[in-house]
Amino acid sequence: MNLSGLFFFLLMIILMEFLIFMTIYPWLSIELILIWCLATGVLGFHLLYQQYFQLENLRTELKTAFRQGQRPNELLLQKIILPFIGGWLLLIPGIVTDLLGLICFLPMLPRGLNYILNKSPTTPSKRGPMTINGEFKREPKDEP
Repeated sequence: MNLSGLFFFLLMIILMEFLIFMTIYPWLSIELILIWCLATGVLGFHLLYQQYFQLENLRTELKTAFRQGQRPNELLLQKIILPFIGGWLLLIPGIVTDLLGLICFLPMLPRGLNYILNKSPTTPSKRGPMTINGEFKREPKDEP
């Protein structure tokens, strides 16, 4: 994604946040909306703070997974990448980013993303080596 695509994406998020805020403002008071944004910001900060102190334990888990020859996709997604993204999304005030941040903590999301990542065409087949049957004919070399 280039810089203009990122700018467009952020602009769309801001626009969606504004439209949703203007939609729910008549039903909820401004105090409730501010309390919601403050509470999710504190939750996001707490989750990022907690993740910082778990990094050493995660490093040892990653080392053992690599030593055993495993691909630690699910470990990386579940314990490092998604909590980091979810925590930062919860820090950003707004309802759309809060919902996206909370979705990052769903337990089924890492398994689904891991399934998608392992299904990529670069993953070797689990049926064994691939054999291509065919005929081979050696042509004589023309020597000058």
